[in-house]
Amino acid sequence: SACCAGASYGVSAAEAYVRPTRVTSLPEQLTQLLQTLDAESDRGLVLVGAAAVDLALEDLLRAYFVATDAAVDRLLESDRALGSFSSRTLAAYACGLLEREEFQEIELIRRIRNECAHSHTPISLDTPPYSDRIREFRSLDYSLTLLQTVRNKTLTDQGKTSRSRFLMAVAFQVLWLNWRAERVSHRVLPDMRDSQKSVFSEGAA
Repeated sequence: SACCAGASYGVSAAEAYVRPTRVTSLPEQLTQLLQTLDAESDRGLVLVGAAAVDLALEDLLRAYFVATDAAVDRLLESDRALGSFSSRTLAAYACGLLEREEFQEIELIRRIRNECAHSHTPISLDTPPYSDRIREFRSLDYSLTLLQTVRNKTLTDQGKTSRSRFLMAVAFQVLWLNWRAERVSHRVLPDMRDSQKSVFSEGAA
Protein backbone atom coordinates (compact mmCIF):
# COMPACT_ATOMS: atom_id res chain seq x y z
CA SER A 1 0.00 0.00 0.00
CA ALA A 2 1.05 3.65 -0.37
CA CYS A 3 1.14 4.03 3.40
CA CYS A 4 3.47 1.05 3.88
CA ALA A 5 5.74 2.14 1.03
CA GLY A 6 5.94 5.64 2.43
CA ALA A 7 6.68 4.37 5.92
CA SER A 8 9.46 2.12 4.61
CA TYR A 9 11.09 5.01 2.75
CA GLY A 10 10.82 7.24 5.80
CA VAL A 11 12.43 4.72 8.16
CA SER A 12 15.45 4.11 5.95
CA ALA A 13 16.03 7.82 5.46
CA ALA A 14 15.56 8.72 9.13
CA GLU A 15 17.49 5.94 10.86
CA ALA A 16 20.95 7.47 10.42
CA TYR A 17 19.86 10.60 12.28
CA VAL A 18 17.92 8.93 15.08
CA ARG A 19 20.54 6.19 15.54
CA PRO A 20 23.87 7.72 14.43
CA THR A 21 26.77 5.31 13.92
CA ARG A 22 29.10 7.66 15.77
CA VAL A 23 28.54 9.41 19.07
CA THR A 24 27.05 12.86 18.57
CA SER A 25 25.69 15.42 21.00
CA LEU A 26 21.94 15.98 21.03
CA PRO A 27 22.29 19.57 19.67
CA GLU A 28 24.35 18.16 16.79
CA GLN A 29 21.67 15.55 16.13
CA LEU A 30 19.07 18.34 16.11
CA THR A 31 21.08 20.36 13.56
CA GLN A 32 21.65 17.34 11.31
CA LEU A 33 18.00 16.33 11.41
CA LEU A 34 16.83 19.87 10.61
CA GLN A 35 19.18 20.03 7.62
CA THR A 36 18.13 16.62 6.35
CA LEU A 37 14.42 17.26 6.69
CA ASP A 38 14.64 20.72 5.14
CA ALA A 39 16.07 19.20 1.95
CA GLU A 40 12.93 17.08 1.49
CA SER A 41 9.75 17.91 -0.38
CA ASP A 42 6.71 18.47 1.83
CA ARG A 43 5.70 14.82 1.38
CA GLY A 44 9.24 13.62 2.08
CA LEU A 45 9.46 15.86 5.14
CA VAL A 46 6.32 14.30 6.58
CA LEU A 47 7.31 10.69 5.83
CA VAL A 48 10.91 10.96 7.00
CA GLY A 49 10.01 13.16 9.97
CA ALA A 50 7.25 10.86 11.21
CA ALA A 51 9.54 7.84 10.79
CA ALA A 52 12.21 9.60 12.87
CA VAL A 53 9.75 10.19 15.71
CA ASP A 54 8.55 6.58 15.46
CA LEU A 55 12.13 5.25 15.69
CA ALA A 56 12.89 7.52 18.64
CA LEU A 57 9.77 6.23 20.43
CA GLU A 58 10.92 2.65 19.85
CA ASP A 59 14.36 3.44 21.29
CA LEU A 60 12.80 5.12 24.33
CA LEU A 61 10.57 2.12 25.02
CA ARG A 62 13.52 -0.26 24.64
CA ALA A 63 15.46 1.82 27.17
CA TYR A 64 12.52 1.71 29.61
CA PHE A 65 11.39 -1.91 29.32
CA VAL A 66 13.16 -4.79 31.05
CA ALA A 67 16.49 -5.64 29.46
CA THR A 68 15.27 -8.97 28.07
CA ASP A 69 15.97 -8.33 24.43
CA ALA A 70 14.12 -11.31 22.93
CA ALA A 71 10.85 -10.50 24.70
CA VAL A 72 11.08 -6.79 23.90
CA ASP A 73 11.96 -7.53 20.27
CA ARG A 74 8.84 -9.65 19.89
CA LEU A 75 6.71 -6.90 21.40
CA LEU A 76 8.10 -4.18 19.11
CA GLU A 77 8.19 -6.09 15.81
CA SER A 78 6.09 -4.51 13.07
CA ASP A 79 3.27 -7.08 13.27
CA ARG A 80 3.12 -7.21 17.09
CA ALA A 81 1.37 -5.24 19.82
CA LEU A 82 3.81 -2.29 19.86
CA GLY A 83 4.90 -2.45 16.24
CA SER A 84 3.00 0.61 15.02
CA PHE A 85 3.56 4.34 15.42
CA SER A 86 0.16 4.65 17.11
CA SER A 87 0.68 1.87 19.66
CA ARG A 88 4.18 3.08 20.56
CA THR A 89 2.87 6.59 21.16
CA LEU A 90 0.11 5.28 23.41
CA ALA A 91 2.52 2.99 25.29
CA ALA A 92 5.04 5.78 25.91
CA TYR A 93 2.28 8.04 27.23
CA ALA A 94 0.78 5.29 29.40
CA CYS A 95 4.24 4.61 30.90
CA GLY A 96 4.61 8.29 31.85
CA LEU A 97 7.37 8.90 29.29
CA LEU A 98 5.51 11.68 27.44
CA GLU A 99 3.83 14.83 28.68
CA ARG A 100 0.24 15.36 27.56
CA GLU A 101 1.10 18.09 25.03
CA GLU A 102 3.92 15.97 23.57
CA PHE A 103 1.54 13.04 23.21
CA GLN A 104 -1.03 15.23 21.47
CA GLU A 105 1.59 16.68 19.13
CA ILE A 106 2.97 13.28 18.17
CA GLU A 107 -0.57 12.10 17.48
CA LEU A 108 -1.02 15.07 15.13
CA ILE A 109 2.27 14.21 13.37
CA ARG A 110 1.04 10.63 12.92
CA ARG A 111 -2.28 11.77 11.46
CA ILE A 112 -0.55 14.12 9.03
CA ARG A 113 1.74 11.23 8.02
CA ASN A 114 -1.26 9.01 7.30
CA GLU A 115 -3.01 11.71 5.26
CA CYS A 116 0.12 12.35 3.19
CA ALA A 117 0.81 8.66 2.64
CA HIS A 118 -2.69 8.08 1.28
CA SER A 119 -2.77 11.19 -0.93
CA HIS A 120 -2.13 10.64 -4.64
CA THR A 121 -1.78 14.34 -5.44
CA PRO A 122 1.05 16.81 -4.64
CA ILE A 123 0.77 18.17 -1.12
CA SER A 124 1.62 21.47 0.54
CA LEU A 125 1.88 21.71 4.31
CA ASP A 126 0.82 25.35 4.08
CA THR A 127 -2.68 24.38 2.90
CA PRO A 128 -5.56 22.59 4.68
CA PRO A 129 -5.98 20.02 6.09
CA TYR A 130 -2.27 19.91 6.97
CA SER A 131 -1.91 23.54 8.02
CA ASP A 132 -4.98 23.19 10.28
CA ARG A 133 -3.41 20.28 12.19
CA ILE A 134 -0.01 21.95 12.40
CA ARG A 135 -1.64 25.04 13.89
CA GLU A 136 -2.65 22.84 16.86
CA PHE A 137 0.97 22.09 17.83
CA ARG A 138 1.57 23.25 21.41
CA SER A 139 4.73 21.49 22.60
CA LEU A 140 6.68 23.16 19.77
CA ASP A 141 6.01 26.66 21.09
CA TYR A 142 7.48 25.74 24.47
CA SER A 143 10.60 24.27 22.81
CA LEU A 144 11.16 27.37 20.69
CA THR A 145 10.79 29.63 23.73
CA LEU A 146 13.21 27.46 25.68
CA LEU A 147 15.77 27.59 22.88
CA GLN A 148 15.55 31.37 22.78
CA THR A 149 15.71 31.74 26.59
CA VAL A 150 18.46 29.24 27.41
CA ARG A 151 20.65 29.35 24.31
CA ASN A 152 19.69 32.84 23.06
CA LYS A 153 19.16 31.28 19.66
CA THR A 154 16.35 31.80 17.18
CA LEU A 155 15.93 29.29 14.35
CA THR A 156 15.59 30.58 10.80
CA ASP A 157 11.97 31.01 9.71
CA GLN A 158 10.90 30.23 13.25
CA GLY A 159 7.26 29.17 12.99
CA LYS A 160 6.45 31.52 10.12
CA THR A 161 5.11 28.78 7.85
CA SER A 162 3.33 25.50 8.49
CA ARG A 163 6.22 23.67 6.85
CA SER A 164 8.78 25.20 9.21
CA ARG A 165 6.56 24.47 12.22
CA PHE A 166 6.23 20.82 11.20
CA LEU A 167 9.98 20.52 10.56
CA MET A 168 10.92 21.97 13.94
CA ALA A 169 8.21 20.04 15.80
CA VAL A 170 9.59 16.75 14.47
CA ALA A 171 13.20 17.71 15.23
CA PHE A 172 12.42 18.75 18.80
CA GLN A 173 10.33 15.63 19.45
CA VAL A 174 13.25 13.44 18.33
CA LEU A 175 15.64 15.49 20.48
CA TRP A 176 13.53 15.14 23.65
CA LEU A 177 12.82 11.44 23.05
CA ASN A 178 16.53 10.69 22.56
CA TRP A 179 17.38 12.74 25.65
CA ARG A 180 14.94 10.71 27.75
CA ALA A 181 16.15 7.40 26.29
CA GLU A 182 19.64 8.21 27.56
CA ARG A 183 18.34 8.84 31.08
CA VAL A 184 15.62 6.30 31.82
CA SER A 185 16.46 2.97 33.45
CA HIS A 186 15.34 -0.51 32.48
CA ARG A 187 12.51 -1.92 34.57
CA VAL A 188 13.78 -4.56 37.02
CA LEU A 189 12.14 -7.96 37.11
CA PRO A 190 10.70 -8.73 40.55
CA ASP A 191 12.27 -11.35 42.78
CA MET A 192 9.26 -13.59 43.23
CA ARG A 193 10.74 -15.51 46.15
CA ASP A 194 11.15 -12.36 48.23
CA SER A 195 7.67 -11.24 47.24
CA GLN A 196 6.14 -14.56 48.24
CA LYS A 197 7.89 -14.45 51.61
CA SER A 198 6.46 -10.96 52.20
CA VAL A 199 2.94 -12.10 51.35
CA PHE A 200 2.99 -15.06 53.71
CA SER A 201 4.69 -13.14 56.49
CA GLU A 202 2.00 -10.44 56.56
CA GLY A 203 -0.08 -10.82 59.71
CA ALA A 204 1.92 -13.82 60.86
CA ALA A 205 3.13 -12.09 64.01
